[in-house]
Amino acid sequence: MSATVETWTCPRCGAVNKPSWRFCTGCEAMPDGSQRADYVPPPPRDPDKAVLPGLVLLAVLATLAVGAAVYGEVAWETVAALVG
Repeated sequence: MSATVETWTCPRCGAVNKPSWRFCTGCEAMPDGSQRADYVPPPPRDPDKAVLPGLVLLAVLATLAVGAAVYGEVAWETVAALVG
């Protein structure tokens, strides 16, 4: 007894879905390609808010780089004096 599992391919995005799934996992379309009645698309992203985390990360990395360049050798000498 061999049970073949057939899948359906979404006509909108091309994602492969299991036959028991009523909606596409990629775009939430129905098997016939129509959009779900209760589908609400995600809100658009604000590009200004997307840049801020990158700028904060860049500032932290720059601060660490400058601190390592200025205090790096002095800090290692202090640690070496304390350890041994």
